[in-house]
Amino acid sequence: MMSDLRTDTPMQAPSDVEDPHGEQRTPRWSLLAIAAFVLSFLLALAPIGVVLGGVGILVTHGGRRRGRGLAIAAIPIGIMMTGMTTILALGIYIASQTSLLGSQVTDTWKGSRADIPSRSTALYEKCSDRFRDAVSGEAFEAWAAGVAEKHGSLQGTKRSAQAITSAVGTTTMHVTGQFVNGPADIAITFAFPSFTPEVDGLAIDGVSPKSNRQGDASDGD
Repeated sequence: MMSDLRTDTPMQAPSDVEDPHGEQRTPRWSLLAIAAFVLSFLLALAPIGVVLGGVGILVTHGGRRRGRGLAIAAIPIGIMMTGMTTILALGIYIASQTSLLGSQVTDTWKGSRADIPSRSTALYEKCSDRFRDAVSGEAFEAWAAGVAEKHGSLQGTKRSAQAITSAVGTTTMHVTGQFVNGPADIAITFAFPSFTPEVDGLAIDGVSPKSNRQGDASDGD
């Protein structure tokens, strides 16, 4: 009799188990599916939402838990938000590195003239290959010394009316340099190989080291 009871009683899925009153139980919500959906909208945590979404799909398979739709939706949403986070982080990185390099350019003419050779040499190393092919290190140092002789030391900078101009693959930033002998326009052209900014052109009051004559920051290309 006992063996007949064991063989005749069907195995039931957790979602189909009836309570003592004979009513079917409602499956619980999957916390993984809910967490996946919420995290998929949070920029830096979106990748975790994608992973939890995959796990949530497995957990909710067969109706064992509710929230399968949330787990499925978390994957494309998380992938999209991860892409947006990557683009945003890359943009912030490029902007910060460009600002630091721009400060290094203007710092070349701050302080004592005796420091210009070492500072110009350090700046020359941050220039693009195209720039260094057009201008030798000695010519660049001589040009930097000539700027100091003509304009004096740089006391500070302020935003120019023509702040930023862009071309294919390059961006030119204009600032007004407050030199001892008067203000002068500083034009710095940046190139971005491998998302790392390099100086691709430079001119003070239109005088570029590429040609050592009147021209813009990319003169001589």
